[in-house]
Amino acid sequence: MINCIYMTRTTYRLLINLPCSKEEFMIKMQENFLKLTGHSLEENNNFYVEKYSKGGMSSGQICIRIWREELIPLLTQRLIKYN
Repeated sequence: MINCIYMTRTTYRLLINLPCSKEEFMIKMQENFLKLTGHSLEENNNFYVEKYSKGGMSSGQICIRIWREELIPLLTQRLIKYN
Protein backbone atom coordinates (compact mmCIF):
# COMPACT_ATOMS: atom_id res chain seq x y z
CA MET A 1 0.00 0.00 0.00
CA ILE A 2 1.05 3.56 -0.58
CA ASN A 3 0.05 6.50 1.57
CA CYS A 4 -0.80 9.77 -0.10
CA ILE A 5 -0.55 12.27 2.72
CA TYR A 6 -2.43 15.55 3.00
CA MET A 7 -0.87 17.85 5.57
CA THR A 8 -2.86 20.28 7.64
CA ARG A 9 -2.70 20.48 11.39
CA THR A 10 -3.99 16.93 11.21
CA THR A 11 -2.64 14.29 8.84
CA TYR A 12 -5.10 12.54 6.56
CA ARG A 13 -4.16 9.41 4.68
CA LEU A 14 -5.63 8.00 1.53
CA LEU A 15 -4.72 4.33 1.34
CA ILE A 16 -4.58 2.88 -2.15
CA ASN A 17 -3.63 -0.68 -2.95
CA LEU A 18 -0.83 -0.82 -5.49
CA PRO A 19 -0.49 -1.52 -8.29
CA CYS A 20 -3.49 0.56 -9.24
CA SER A 21 -4.59 2.14 -12.49
CA LYS A 22 -4.63 5.89 -13.05
CA GLU A 23 -8.40 5.69 -13.38
CA GLU A 24 -8.77 3.90 -10.04
CA PHE A 25 -6.41 6.42 -8.43
CA MET A 26 -8.47 9.36 -9.74
CA ILE A 27 -11.69 7.84 -8.43
CA LYS A 28 -10.12 7.49 -4.96
CA MET A 29 -8.74 11.05 -5.12
CA GLN A 30 -12.13 12.47 -6.09
CA GLU A 31 -13.94 10.51 -3.37
CA ASN A 32 -11.51 11.53 -0.65
CA PHE A 33 -11.25 15.16 -1.75
CA LEU A 34 -15.04 15.41 -1.50
CA LYS A 35 -15.01 13.64 1.88
CA LEU A 36 -12.29 15.92 3.31
CA THR A 37 -13.46 19.26 1.87
CA GLY A 38 -17.16 18.88 1.08
CA HIS A 39 -16.36 20.05 -2.47
CA SER A 40 -15.79 18.35 -5.79
CA LEU A 41 -12.58 18.49 -7.83
CA GLU A 42 -14.83 19.50 -10.73
CA GLU A 43 -15.64 22.89 -9.21
CA ASN A 44 -14.19 26.00 -10.82
CA ASN A 45 -13.84 28.37 -7.88
CA ASN A 46 -11.60 28.34 -4.83
CA PHE A 47 -13.43 27.72 -1.60
CA TYR A 48 -13.13 28.00 2.17
CA VAL A 49 -13.25 25.05 4.57
CA GLU A 50 -13.61 26.20 8.16
CA LYS A 51 -12.16 23.03 9.72
CA TYR A 52 -8.82 23.81 7.99
CA SER A 53 -8.79 27.42 9.16
CA LYS A 54 -6.15 27.58 11.87
CA GLY A 55 -4.98 31.19 11.49
CA GLY A 56 -3.22 33.20 8.81
CA MET A 57 -4.42 35.10 5.77
CA SER A 58 -5.20 32.12 3.54
CA SER A 59 -5.96 29.59 6.24
CA GLY A 60 -8.84 27.34 5.26
CA GLN A 61 -8.73 28.40 1.60
CA ILE A 62 -8.51 25.63 -0.97
CA CYS A 63 -7.15 26.50 -4.41
CA ILE A 64 -8.85 24.03 -6.73
CA ARG A 65 -6.59 25.00 -9.67
CA ILE A 66 -3.45 23.99 -7.74
CA TRP A 67 -5.00 20.62 -6.93
CA ARG A 68 -6.12 19.94 -10.50
CA GLU A 69 -3.13 21.36 -12.36
CA GLU A 70 -0.22 20.59 -10.04
CA LEU A 71 -0.84 18.32 -7.06
CA ILE A 72 -2.93 15.56 -8.63
CA PRO A 73 -0.70 15.35 -11.74
CA LEU A 74 2.33 15.13 -9.41
CA LEU A 75 0.74 12.32 -7.40
CA THR A 76 -0.26 10.58 -10.65
CA GLN A 77 3.33 10.74 -11.93
CA ARG A 78 4.54 9.19 -8.70
CA LEU A 79 1.91 6.47 -9.03
CA ILE A 80 3.13 5.67 -12.56
CA LYS A 81 6.74 5.46 -11.31
CA TYR A 82 5.71 3.19 -8.46
CA ASN A 83 3.61 0.90 -10.65
